[in-house]
Amino acid sequence: MPALTLTNVSYAIGDRRLLNKVSITIQHGECAGIVGRNGAGKSTLFKLVTGEKTPDSGEVVRARGNTMAVVGQDPVFSGSMTLLEEAAQGLEAIQDLQQRLDDLYEQIANIDDAAPDAEIDRDGLLRQAEHVQHELEQRDGYATQHRVEIVLQGVGFTQKEFSLPVEGLSGGQRSRLALSKALLADPDLLLLDEPTNHLDIEGRQWLENFLSTKFQGSVLLISHDRYLLDHCVRRIIEVDNGGLIEYPGSYTKMVQLRAERKQLQMHAYEKQQEKFARESEYIRRFKAGQRARQAKGRESRLTREMEEQSIERPLEASVLHFVAPPAPRSGDIVATLNNGSVWYDVPADDSNVAHRRTLFEQFNVKISRGERWGVIGANGAGKSTLVRCLLGEQQLDEGNSRIGSNVEIGHYKQIDATMDLQMTVREYLQREYRLAHDGKLLSEQEASDLAGAFLFSGRDQQKPMGALSGGERSRARLASLMVSGKNLLVLDEPTNHLDIPSCERLEQALRPTSQDGKYDHTLILISHDRALLDALCDQLIVFEHDGRVRVFHGNYSQWLESSGQPADAGVNQTSHQSTPKQTAQPQPAAEKPKAKPNGESKRNPLSWMRDEQLDEKIEELSALVKSLDEKMSDPKVYTDASLCKQVIAERETAKESLDQHEAEWLRRADG
Repeated sequence: MPALTLTNVSYAIGDRRLLNKVSITIQHGECAGIVGRNGAGKSTLFKLVTGEKTPDSGEVVRARGNTMAVVGQDPVFSGSMTLLEEAAQGLEAIQDLQQRLDDLYEQIANIDDAAPDAEIDRDGLLRQAEHVQHELEQRDGYATQHRVEIVLQGVGFTQKEFSLPVEGLSGGQRSRLALSKALLADPDLLLLDEPTNHLDIEGRQWLENFLSTKFQGSVLLISHDRYLLDHCVRRIIEVDNGGLIEYPGSYTKMVQLRAERKQLQMHAYEKQQEKFARESEYIRRFKAGQRARQAKGRESRLTREMEEQSIERPLEASVLHFVAPPAPRSGDIVATLNNGSVWYDVPADDSNVAHRRTLFEQFNVKISRGERWGVIGANGAGKSTLVRCLLGEQQLDEGNSRIGSNVEIGHYKQIDATMDLQMTVREYLQREYRLAHDGKLLSEQEASDLAGAFLFSGRDQQKPMGALSGGERSRARLASLMVSGKNLLVLDEPTNHLDIPSCERLEQALRPTSQDGKYDHTLILISHDRALLDALCDQLIVFEHDGRVRVFHGNYSQWLESSGQPADAGVNQTSHQSTPKQTAQPQPAAEKPKAKPNGESKRNPLSWMRDEQLDEKIEELSALVKSLDEKMSDPKVYTDASLCKQVIAERETAKESLDQHEAEWLRRADG
C-alpha cells in the first residue's frame, strides 16, 4: 500500500475551488516536491493530508499504522522546557521503547519475589526484552542526547542556545525547533512546508544531505528553494488552477517539461479558438437559410464543446515584458573596503567574563563596475554589517571604505518602514518612480505594465499595500527598485517570502540587459538562495566557520567544489529517475474516404458523401482532434518524447482530414 493516496479530492473556499478532483500517490521512501503560486492551494493540500481540513469530496488515505510529522510555517511552543528538552520530545517513540525495556527488566528482576503459584513466562519476557533492545539499537536509541544535539546544530543552533526557554524563542528559532523535532521523530511520512525559510546556507546544505542520505521515510515538501528541489526530490507536483500536474525528476527538469506542456497547450488552445470562430461564422451565415437545420445542429455541438471541452489559455508567461530605464554610468571602481574591521563587546556570562566578538578583521575588497557579488555565510555572521560598512552606512572600528564616482545606490532591505500602506500597488510604483527620477512621472499604463511584469494581476494592482502578503509587498518593492535607474543594486535577502515564480521573475529582471551580455548595473546580493546566487553572481564574499571572511572568484557551485563539497553533494541518486514510460494506445487514424465504383470525380474524393454523412464525419473528426489535444496536455504524453511525437503526428493527420471535410461542407453551403 502506498504511503499516501488522494483520489478525486476537491476543496473549495466559498465560490473559489482550490482543488478540483485531484489525485496523487506517494510511495514509501519517495520525496516529492510541491510547487505553485502563493495562494494556489499548497498549504490546503497539506491540511487535507493531515486531517486538519476535510475534503468536499474524494478520499485521502494514509497507510495504516504509519506515523506522520508535519512542519508548518508558524509553529507554537509553550511551557517551561528548554530548547534542548523540547527537541528531545521528537524522540517520543524511542523514549517509549526505553520505558518498555525498563518495565520488562523490572518484571524479570521481580520474578523471584513473585508468589509461588504465579505463572510467569521468564523466557517470554527475555525474548520481548531482546526484541525491544534490538529495535533500540536499530534506531540508535542509546545515543539520543548526541542525536538531538547533532540535529539542533544542523539547523543552526549553537550549544549556548540549547538552554533557552522555548517560550522566549523568536519566530525563526521556533521554525527551526519544529523542524528539528520532526526530523528526530523519524516518521513514516514527513510533511515540510517551506522548511528552509529560516535556515542559512549551511543549514540548507545540512537539511538537503539529511533528507537525501539519512531519512528513510516518505517526504512531501513545499518549498521555493529551487536548489533543494533540484537535489532532493524525484518528482515535482505543481498546484495549478485547481489541478495537480506531475513532472518526473528535478525542478530544473520540470521547468523544461512545463514549457513544452504550455507550448502544446497554447497550440491546442489556438487551434480550438480557430475552430470556434469558423463554426460561429458558419452558424451566423446559415442559421436562417436553407441549411438552418444543419446550422442548428452545429450550434448545439459548439455550445456543448465550449461549455464542456473548452481548453484554457495558459496563464503564465515566461518572458519579462518590461524595459528598465538605463542607469547612469558609474566610475570603474564602485566601492572599496580597505583593512576593514568590526567588533563588538559581548556582555559578561555566568563566569563574569566579558569578551569581544570580531565580525571581520583587516578585510579588503574592491568592487568594479558591472560585477555581480554574492555575500554568503551563517545567520548572524555579519553579512549585512559588512555591506553597510562598505556603503558607508555604518562606521568601521578600523580601516576605511569608499564609494566610487557617480555611484547611485538602490538598497533593498528586509524591512521598509517608509512604505505607505494606504497606497495601491500601482500608486506605490508611481510614487517610488517619481522620487527616484526627480519628479518624472510613470503613466498609469506603464505602472500597470510594471506591476504585471512582477506578477500582479489587474485586480491585485488596485489593492492597498497594507492588504498585501509579505511576499506581495516584497514583489512591489523589488519592482520599484528595478526601474529606479540606480547603477548599484544592493539586495538583502530579496527572495524571503517569495514563491518560485516570483524568484524566477526577479532572476530574469537582474540578468544582463545590453546586447553584448554586459550588465548596466553592479550587484551586491546577500542571500541564502543558492539557485539565485548561482544564476547571478560570479564573485563571492564568504563568511567561513572559523570567523574568517574571504573573497572567492566564482559562483556558488564553484565555491562548494573548491571547499570540498561538490555542487551535487547529497543528491538522492533516485531523484532524477523518470517514471516508467507508459505504453501508448494508438488512436485510430481518420478514415480515408473510399473511392466510389461509379467513377466519380477524383478531384473531389468527398463528393460522394451525403450531407448527413458529411456532418457525422465532421463531428467524429472534431471529437478525435479534441481527444488528441487533451492527450498532448497529459504529463504521461509530453514527458515521453516518442509518445508525444506519435500523438502530434496522429493529430496532424486527423486535423488535415477534418479541414478537408469542413472545406467540402462550406463548398456545398456556398453552392
